[in-house]
Amino acid sequence: MITVLKNSQLHPPVRGVHMAWAAASVAAMFAGAAIVGIACGLFSGGERSWVALGVSLGGAISGLGILWYGFCRRLGWSHRELGFLPCTHSLWHLLWWIPLTLLGGGAATGVIGWLFGTEQKSSSIADGIGISPVASVLAAVCGAVVIPLIEEVAFRRILFDWLQGKMPTATAASATVAIFAVMHGIPMVVVYLFFAGTSLVVARLWFRSLTAPFLIHCVNNSVVFLVALAG
Repeated sequence: MITVLKNSQLHPPVRGVHMAWAAASVAAMFAGAAIVGIACGLFSGGERSWVALGVSLGGAISGLGILWYGFCRRLGWSHRELGFLPCTHSLWHLLWWIPLTLLGGGAATGVIGWLFGTEQKSSSIADGIGISPVASVLAAVCGAVVIPLIEEVAFRRILFDWLQGKMPTATAASATVAIFAVMHGIPMVVVYLFFAGTSLVVARLWFRSLTAPFLIHCVNNSVVFLVALAG
């Protein structure tokens, strides 16, 4: 059973300025990914692996830069205000939580894709990471660690807490899941993220910390990159 505490008992309340910085960090992440990805594509003659590297680097550096400047530099937040409090339950629970999230989301996405006759196409990353091992690791770190950090703070900490202050927790959680999923755009990815996003919000509530959903998110993205490298 999940015991929900009000935001004021865990974190500083989320105000308009916090929402603005969170939105700016997400916007910067998408803009940086697009700009650097296009630039890498132009310089490499459209080589997909270099575009993938540019997308990962551009998104991670731009989004993290705005997140750090807004929350840490301007507002003086530490890791605690960002949501990384001591967990109220052992992180050993992630040993079953993470596989359940990955398998459940993947299975549900596969069933929905089969029902609607939608075939999942490989992403530009999976189409070929043909760059050097160092560049591949760099892209993986950006995509599997930095980008999840940006998204967890922006969505599961700022957006969710802001919504939770205005509506019932279940409604706020549902809205956060929907916004997070739709922001990714690709239909079958959106479907998967409805399931994965639900797991992330529930983890935030149950562990009462951003640490658990962040780790789940990191493992999820790491699996995506491992699949891409294997492909």
